[in-house]
Amino acid sequence: MIKKIAPLLLLFLFIIGCKDTPLVSSEISFSHKDLPSCNTVACPDIFVNYPKYTGEEAVVKSINDSVKQFIIKTLYLDDPDQKPTAASIEEAAQEFIDMYRMHSAEFPDLTIDYYSEIEIEESFRSEELLSIELYQEKYTGGAHGYRSLAYGNFNIETGQEIPNEKLFKDLKTFTDVAETYFRQQHNISKNDEINSTGFWFDDNEFYLPESIGFNKKSLVLHYNQYEIASYAEGPIEVEIPQEKVAEYLTISLKK
Repeated sequence: MIKKIAPLLLLFLFIIGCKDTPLVSSEISFSHKDLPSCNTVACPDIFVNYPKYTGEEAVVKSINDSVKQFIIKTLYLDDPDQKPTAASIEEAAQEFIDMYRMHSAEFPDLTIDYYSEIEIEESFRSEELLSIELYQEKYTGGAHGYRSLAYGNFNIETGQEIPNEKLFKDLKTFTDVAETYFRQQHNISKNDEINSTGFWFDDNEFYLPESIGFNKKSLVLHYNQYEIASYAEGPIEVEIPQEKVAEYLTISLKK
């Protein structure tokens, strides 16, 4: 009887151990200087810092793949209607450099080198949620560079990314709450149109940004440049205290 129970006990302990495997991150840095092709020929600056997670394989693979794909997409300069095909960050960086060299050959008067800076870091973690902040800044020609900030929100048990609309029990209810905070922050009366102070909300109706994430104290609504205002206005951000939004969320922020 004991011989029959022992294997089952070991299997049970193995399963429990897998579930308790901690999600650990280490910071990885990469730059153009790591590419052999930049040892002898000058390259545009590329700097990338990002977390790489270890832990339960299925969980970390999903998170790490999402981070890697963000970096590859950011470095992609070819046909915007096509998806990038680079299989690694190094390959994507080399393609960025190759595209710069092709453009500089076509336009010899190009006076400013291209560059790309990508900073990715964990911004918040609870028992159920992992929120990652993904920032990029680059110049690829034109009057000025481009910068943006995005968030990736993941179920910490499965590693699957949570779409913005799945973060909330009732999206419309939370949107109304967010609008109240937005109006308060920008001194817009509830009786005035949301664009009365110069914002660009489509159809004069408030909506949530594409970038929604979390930091240690708040839920963050981040509107990137051009999303609801001019480039000169810069990004626009609204922070709502976690304790004020917890009841509207489908996931727990309890640590």
